Amino acid sequence: MIWLVGRNGMLGTDLGRAFTAAGLEWVGTDKEVDFTDPAALEAYAKGLYAQGQSIDWVVNCAAYTAVDKAEDEPALCRKLNVDGPACLARWAASHKAALIHLSTDYVFSGNGTTAYKEDDPVAPQGVYGVTKADGEAVIRQLCPQHYILRTAWLYGASGPNFISTMVRLMSQRDSLGVVADQWGAPTWTMDLVAVVVALIQKGEGLWGTYHASGEGKCSWHDFALAILEEARTRGLVDPAKAVEVKALTTDQYPTKAKRPAWSVLSKDKLKAAFGLSFPHWRESLKTFLAQEYRLHNPKTLLVTGGAGFIGSNFIRHVLIKAGFNGTIVNFDKLTYAGNPHSLSDIAAAYGSRYVFVKGDIAETADVEAVLAKYNVDTIVHFAAESHVDRSIHGPGEFIRTNILGTYTLLQAARAFWGDRQDVRFHHVSTDEVYGSLGDTGKFLETTAYDPRSPYSASKASSDHLVNAWHHTYGLPITMSNCSNNYGPYHFPEKLIPLMIGNLLSGKALPVYGDGKNVRDWLYVEDHASAIWAIVTRGRLGETYNVGGENEWTNIDLVKFLCTRLAEVQGKNPEEYLKLITYVKDRPGHDHRYAIDCEKLKGELKWTQSVTFEQGLEATIRWYLDNQAWVNLVTSGEYKNWVDKNYTTR
Repeated sequence: MIWLVGRNGMLGTDLGRAFTAAGLEWVGTDKEVDFTDPAALEAYAKGLYAQGQSIDWVVNCAAYTAVDKAEDEPALCRKLNVDGPACLARWAASHKAALIHLSTDYVFSGNGTTAYKEDDPVAPQGVYGVTKADGEAVIRQLCPQHYILRTAWLYGASGPNFISTMVRLMSQRDSLGVVADQWGAPTWTMDLVAVVVALIQKGEGLWGTYHASGEGKCSWHDFALAILEEARTRGLVDPAKAVEVKALTTDQYPTKAKRPAWSVLSKDKLKAAFGLSFPHWRESLKTFLAQEYRLHNPKTLLVTGGAGFIGSNFIRHVLIKAGFNGTIVNFDKLTYAGNPHSLSDIAAAYGSRYVFVKGDIAETADVEAVLAKYNVDTIVHFAAESHVDRSIHGPGEFIRTNILGTYTLLQAARAFWGDRQDVRFHHVSTDEVYGSLGDTGKFLETTAYDPRSPYSASKASSDHLVNAWHHTYGLPITMSNCSNNYGPYHFPEKLIPLMIGNLLSGKALPVYGDGKNVRDWLYVEDHASAIWAIVTRGRLGETYNVGGENEWTNIDLVKFLCTRLAEVQGKNPEEYLKLITYVKDRPGHDHRYAIDCEKLKGELKWTQSVTFEQGLEATIRWYLDNQAWVNLVTSGEYKNWVDKNYTTR
């Protein structure tokens, strides 16, 4: 068995996936087991041994890699880059396990002009390089059975990387500068992963230090120019857009830690000993972009929860505006908030290209049947219980639908698709998984999860399941977390449609607490266009935040609604403002949500199409023009109408 230390990092994530694909048995740890603590290592291993599992290999990807920050945190850097490897080396040696340790080109001075060989003297220039060199030394001293693999300029899909940054900046800017006097060979994680897997599969061998990086050499500036060329070819950067990539010197781009000017590593030893080699860095760049920015063209799209508010608007957007010419299968259980009448015009206009199937995402037989019958290649998963108040009073349905339902979908998709990569599973989630913000700041895709209600906890759980099925089983997924939506076909239990409905009926306008809770409002049509962009052009395994960049306190929003509806109807706003009533706040009411969607804008060139004022006026007018729809979904006869008209699956 393999013990992968640092499983959640960029390299560790790809290694775990590769181990699974190769049929290798492995376990992974990260921050939950302190690899600098011998007792913690022994306790974890003891638990494995108690289950009849034994460790043959330890692969260490854990390290302190923030090169500049290391200059300010030398003690922490040494703890992770020297003390941790020493603990792992002692443990591996005492348990007769082999150790594979990942190291770096920074152990050299960077002053060379020919490719560094493994036995060239090390002469690191900064704290990071010094600690990595010292980490190598303790491994050689403490663990005879080891491979030390030095790599350089590493990039991969599961972490921040130079390629994605360049693609984003080239999409946003007309000019950028890149250092041209630092030389090396870019290394794709998947190429390095292949070498690690091969070494393990070969078993015991010629222990020692080996260089493992991309073939060829280039400057960072050369690398950036190659990225621009490939990005234009693949439509990631507009081919007609002029982008100047300026060549900078290291002196023009000062950093706290000195970078090696020369990081080219010779791979002759690796090739001679094991017959292993790396592709040229240009070829790996092309493969990486092809995989991570794959253009996905759905043929049969399964939309779960397509009779709901966002799902129905998404279906409408895809068929009418997105130019989709395939088939959409709307798979919905038709609970209280699902209304197939919202798409009656779509059903009439698109014939066999739009299919409604009544079914439950938590029922395996229902899901397997619809995937097979329609040969689905793309799933967009909206179906969820989503009302916070309902989750507080009855969390059971939220657990069943949001967690068990997502699990059932993932398992069915995995079984039906097998190892196919021309498919896609997109999971739609919420900003509420991130918890609550103070008066400043915004949620990023990397913000730690901190759900506060049964609803948000169930959605956080479903997010983790989707990510796990991607990293463990290789399921091709994308995810999105959105802010509060508003627009047509919204079930009148949420704030905006509830207030509009109450205003039209002359009822009180209940506002929780002092009304100062802040939400970021996103027009549902813009959300639909964002999801389509992610499904067709997003990077596999990535999460994209979708926001309206439009924050309102609840009380200001309600007052604005009163004023705008009065203007549309030619009434005095005071007639509506006097209906505002403050009610007891709900438990665990998050103070503020706000989404940072720069990743989505930068990578996929998405943006909102309307201002809040435009979107809200369109929403108000829609509700005024569609009273029959509102009356239907709010009437006691709605469930009977659904049961009568939609009883078959």
